[in-house]
Amino acid sequence: MVAIAHSIPLLVDSVKQDLNSVIELGRQQMLDGSYEVAIQCFTEALSLKPGFMQALVSRGFCYLTVGEEGKAQRDFGEVISKDSGFNRNIYVLIALCFKRSGDYQLAIRYLTHCIVQFAGFKPALLARGELCLKVKDYDRARSDFRQVLNDDPSHIVARRGLGDALRGQGHLRDALRQYTRVVEAAHAKLTKWQAPVDTGGSSSSTSPGPMATEQSGSEQADDTEPPKEASAALHDGQMGSVSELRAFLVDILQRRALQQRLMGNPAGAGHDFLEALDVDPSCGLAMFWYGKVLLEQNRHKEASAFFQASLKHHKETRAEAHALLGALELETWPASAASIATALHHLEEAIRLRPSSQPIRITLWICKAAAALHQKPGTPSPGQEALSHLSRALSALNQMKSTGSTTSARTWEGSAHLAGAGGQPSCGPAASPRFHVAGKGSAAASALSQQVARTAEEVCGSSSRNWVNRCQLLAQGDDLKLALECKTYLHLVARDAHQQAADTPRVLHVLRALAYCDVGQWLEAVAECRKALTMDHPENANVQYVLHVAGGVMRSKRSELDTAIGCFTKAIRTRPTSMEARLHRAIALASAAWGKDSEDLMSAPVPENSRAEQLLQDALQDLHTVKQSECAAGGEIPSEVWHLSAACLCSLRLPADALDVLKDCAQQFFAENPPGRSADAKVELRQHALKAEALLSLGRHQEAVDACSALLSQGDAGNQAAARLMRGCCWDRMGRTEEAFEDYREALLAAPDRPDVHEANGNLFLQHRRFQEAFMAFENAGKLGESMAPRLAYKRALAQLALGDMYGAQKDVQRSLRVSPTLAVAARARDGLSALQMILEGNYRHAHILLNQMIHSEAPDTTAVEKRLPRLFQRFECVLYRAMCLFFMGDTAAAIADFQFSLDLARKASSIATAEFEASSDLAAAQTDMKPPVPASRASNRVGRTGSPQRRKEPHETTLERATTSIGGSRQLDVTLLPEAFSRDGLAGFECEVLYNVVLCHLLAGDYQAAPAVCEQLLDEHAASLEALGPPAQSLVWFLYGACCLAADAAHEDVARQAFMQSYAYDPSYVDDFLRRHGQKHEPRSAIPVPWFKSKVQAGSGRRRSATTTPHGGCIMRPASIHSTPRPPEVCDASKEAVCFLRHDRLMFTSLLPPCRLQVGDAVIWSRLSICWPHVRPADGAMPTSLARLDLLEHRGMPTMPPNTKE
Repeated sequence: MVAIAHSIPLLVDSVKQDLNSVIELGRQQMLDGSYEVAIQCFTEALSLKPGFMQALVSRGFCYLTVGEEGKAQRDFGEVISKDSGFNRNIYVLIALCFKRSGDYQLAIRYLTHCIVQFAGFKPALLARGELCLKVKDYDRARSDFRQVLNDDPSHIVARRGLGDALRGQGHLRDALRQYTRVVEAAHAKLTKWQAPVDTGGSSSSTSPGPMATEQSGSEQADDTEPPKEASAALHDGQMGSVSELRAFLVDILQRRALQQRLMGNPAGAGHDFLEALDVDPSCGLAMFWYGKVLLEQNRHKEASAFFQASLKHHKETRAEAHALLGALELETWPASAASIATALHHLEEAIRLRPSSQPIRITLWICKAAAALHQKPGTPSPGQEALSHLSRALSALNQMKSTGSTTSARTWEGSAHLAGAGGQPSCGPAASPRFHVAGKGSAAASALSQQVARTAEEVCGSSSRNWVNRCQLLAQGDDLKLALECKTYLHLVARDAHQQAADTPRVLHVLRALAYCDVGQWLEAVAECRKALTMDHPENANVQYVLHVAGGVMRSKRSELDTAIGCFTKAIRTRPTSMEARLHRAIALASAAWGKDSEDLMSAPVPENSRAEQLLQDALQDLHTVKQSECAAGGEIPSEVWHLSAACLCSLRLPADALDVLKDCAQQFFAENPPGRSADAKVELRQHALKAEALLSLGRHQEAVDACSALLSQGDAGNQAAARLMRGCCWDRMGRTEEAFEDYREALLAAPDRPDVHEANGNLFLQHRRFQEAFMAFENAGKLGESMAPRLAYKRALAQLALGDMYGAQKDVQRSLRVSPTLAVAARARDGLSALQMILEGNYRHAHILLNQMIHSEAPDTTAVEKRLPRLFQRFECVLYRAMCLFFMGDTAAAIADFQFSLDLARKASSIATAEFEASSDLAAAQTDMKPPVPASRASNRVGRTGSPQRRKEPHETTLERATTSIGGSRQLDVTLLPEAFSRDGLAGFECEVLYNVVLCHLLAGDYQAAPAVCEQLLDEHAASLEALGPPAQSLVWFLYGACCLAADAAHEDVARQAFMQSYAYDPSYVDDFLRRHGQKHEPRSAIPVPWFKSKVQAGSGRRRSATTTPHGGCIMRPASIHSTPRPPEVCDASKEAVCFLRHDRLMFTSLLPPCRLQVGDAVIWSRLSICWPHVRPADGAMPTSLARLDLLEHRGMPTMPPNTKE
C-alpha cells in the first residue's frame, strides 16, 4: 500500500484548501483500504466542485475495486465525455468494467477509441488483444499482439497472446514456436532476477513507474494504479517481482504443454508439466494435467499418484480427481474387494463435491454394482442388487445416446479460473465439440473411420475439411472442459481407443454378465460377455472365461450337452487353475451320461464299455482334480463334489466306493459341533438319499430305510416328500408293499403340486399292475408339469393299453413321438398297435405285412432313456399275432408253424430268465426280511398278464404278493418279464393256449387225424394247466376231441361219445348246444373261416368300429382286400357260452373278434382263438433319483474372476 500511496497524484487544487483537504482524506482512506469512506470523500469533493475529473477518476477506481462496475462505468464515462484525451488509462479501466460485466464488444470499442487516439498505447493493445481472444476474433488479436511485438520484440506477454491467437486460427506449429520463445525469454529473465536474490537482494522489487501522467489544460491526470487484473495491462505487461514471473512461467509452460498435447505429443506435454512443477511444486492444476496426460499414455499407475497429490493443492479439480481415482481402481478388471472399496470412497466424495455431474453419478452406480457382486458368500440376491444399479446406469447412458450428446464431467459455471492453463475463461458460446478425450489422435482416427463410403476424392476432401474443422474447434475450445467431457469416467481411463469411443464402458458389460450368472440368466450373460469382448483388443482372458462358462451352462440347460462340455473345456484351457469350470464340466459329463431328460435313468448302472461309462469316468476325473486342488489350497471341498462323485460311482457299479465318499463328506459337513459351520438341509437330504441308494445297491435294505427314516425324524417339512419317496422305494425293494404304498401316499399328501411325486406314484402303481391308478397319476403329473413329457405320455399309454383302451394308447404314443421322434420304444408300440387295429378291422393282410416287418427289423440302438422304459410287442408276441392273421387268411400250415415258432421263442426266454434267477436267488433271499410264506397255486404267475386266469386272493395277501410268490420274504422272478418267461407254470400255460390254437388250425384245414392228436397232448401233458384254467377249459378240450373223432370215422363214435361225456361232466354247455343243433344241415366245409362281425364299442375308447350292425350270430362280408367274392352274412346259432373259447375273458384280445365258423364233418362249431393283449411290462421300480440327484446337475453360482495385477 505504501508503494501505491507514492503513485497516487494530488487530487485537489492548491488554491482551494477545503477541496484539497477532502481529496487528501479520501486518498488516505484509499491507502487504508476503506474504499466506502473514500467514495464518500470523493463524492463530497464533487459536490464542492462538480465535474472535477480527478475526483471522478478516483471515485471510479474505488467503485471498480469494491465491485460496483456500473457506477465505475458512469464515472469513467463522464471523464471521457468531458475530455476524451484526459488520460489514456481511463479507457483501460472502463474496458475492465465492461469485461467484468461480460460486455466484451463494448469493452473492445472503448479500447479501439483509445488506440485510435493514442496510437501504439501498449496496455490498450494488450487488453484489446485479450478481449478479442475471448470473442474468437483471432485475426484482430493477432494484429494487436503483433503490433506490440513490432515495437518491443522482447515483450513476453504479447508473444504469449500471439501464440494464443495463432492457436485459435489453427496454426498449431506457429503457436508452439511462439510459446517456446516465451518460455525461453521467461527463463532468461527469471535467471537474471534470481541472481540478486541468491546474493541476499530483495525479491519483492516493484515495477518502476506509476501510471503515465498526462496534462489536459490546467489539470493533472490521475495516475493511480488499479489493482490486480488491470495492473499488468497498465504497466505494459511487465512483471513486477520474481513471484509474478514464476507464476507467468508456470502459466506459459502449461499452455505449451497443452499445445503439444493437442498436437499429439503427450511426452512433450508431460515434460512441460513436470518443468512447471519444478518451478512451482504446489501447482495443483499442473499436477492434475500431468496425471491426465499420463492416462493418455496408458501410464495409469503413475497418474494415480499425481491425482492424489492434486487433491491437496487444487480445490477446483478435487471432484474430478476423486472421480478419476475411483475409475482407475475399476479400470483393471477384475478388481479386488479392496480396490472396489477404495473406488467407492472416491466416487462418493466426488458426487458430494459435484452433485450435478451425471458422468460421476453413472460411474458411481457401476461401482456400487461391483461392490454388490463382491459381497460375502451367502448374501441374499447380490446379482439382483447389481442389476438394479447397472440398469440405472445403462438407462442414463441410453438417454445420452438418444440425445446425441455427451455430458461435461463438471459444472463450469463460475469457474473461469479453471477453464484453461493460463486462467482464461472458456472462449465463445457454451456449445463445444463433443469428444471423449480432447485432442487425441485416436479419437480423430475413430471419427474418420465412420465416414460413409464415397469416391476417393470425396473422402479425401471431406476428411481434410473435418480434420481442419476439428483441429480448429479443439484449438478454440476449453482444454480442461474438453478433456473431462465424457459419458462416464471409465471412458477417460480406458486404455483402448475403441473402449473410449464406445457408448457403454466395458466394465458395465462384464458386471452385467456376472450379475446375470448369479441370478441364473445365462443367455443374457453370454450376450453381455460378447459385447464386452468386442471392446477388448486383444480379447480379455477373464471375459473369455466367463463367456465359456456362461455359454456352457446355457447349452447344458438346453440339453446340448456335447457343446456344453466343449465350452467348459475352453474355459479350463483359458484358466487351467479354475476349479469351478471343472466342476461345471463334471456336471455336464454326468448329465450326458445319465440323460437329463429322464429322472429315473440315473439310478441304473450304465452299460459296460459304453459311452456313458466313459463320460462318468471323465466326470470322476474332474471331480478328483477339484478335490486335490482344494486340499492343496487348504480350502473346503464343496458338498456337490462329494455327492456327485458318489452318484457317479453308484452308476459305475461301485456302491461300496460311493459309501466311502459319503463317509468322507459326512466327516467334513456333519461332524459333531464343527466350528463355524451348520449343516445345510439340502446337503443333508442328498447325503441320506445317496446313502440309501448305495445301501440299496449293496442289498442292505434295512440300512437304507434307516437312512431315510433319519431324515424324516428331523421334521423338515420341505424334505418330507423326498424322504418318503426314497423310503417307499426301499420298502418296495424289500417286498413290503403296504409300507411302500403308505410312504408314497404320504409323499403325495406332503407335495401334491409336484409332478415328480405323482410320476413316482404312477411308476409304483404300474409296477404293481394297478393300471387305473397309474393312469390317473401320470395324468396328474402331466397337468402339473409345463408339458407332457415323452416318457409320461408313453407310460400313460401303457396303462391305457393294459386297461384295453387301444385308442387312448395310440393317441399317447403319437404324442410322445411328436415330442421325441427318435424314441424307438414308442415307434415300435405305434407299429404294433396299428397292426392290432388292422386285425380288429379285418385287414389281416396289411396287419401281416406290418407284423412281418416288426419281426425281422433289428432292434435300434436304444438311448439311455429307452432302456428304462418297458418295451411292448416282444418278438414271440409279434409271431403269435402273425399266426392269427394267417389263420384268418386261411393259410393254416403257416399259422401252425408260427404258433410253434412263438412257443419256441417263449421257451428260449424262459430258459434264460430261469438261469439268471437261480444264480441270484440265494442272494435275494439273504437281503430280504423274512415274511410268512404265501401259498401259490399252479399257473399263478400268469396273474400279471392282462386276461390271464386269476387265482384267488388270500385274505392276508397284498397286490404285489398276488403277482409274485414269496419264499422266506424274498422276491421270486422279475415281474417285469413276460408271464411266459418267469415260471415253468407260466410257460406251460402258454403252451396250452398255443396247442389249443393249433387244434383250431387243424379243424379249419379238415385234418381230423392231427387235431385229435394235439387234443390228446393237451389232455395228457397239460392237465395241470387246464385244471388251473378251470372246468370250462377242460370241458372244451374234451368236446373238441370228441368232435374230431366223430368227424374222422364212424368207427370212432364210441370214443367220441366218451369224450362228450367227459366234457359234459366238466361243463354241459358245449355238449348241450351241440345236441341242440345236431342233425341240422349245414353248408359244405369251407377252407376259409367266415368271421362273425358284431358292432362293438372298444373298451374305454369311446369310439365305434365302422361295421355293419347285425343280430347275434350274424356275419358281415369279409374285406375286399381279403376276399374277391362277397359272401352272404351267416348267423351264429350257438349260444355265447357254447362258442369255443379257451378262456371266456372279455379282456382277451380275441374276445373282440367275431367267432369263426368251423365245419367239422356234418357239424358246425363256432370258436375263437386264445390270444391275449400284448403284455404290458411295468416301468422298473427304480429309486426316484430326481429327488436325490437332479439338484446336483444344476449349474449354480457366479464365475469368479481373480484380480489382475495393475501394470
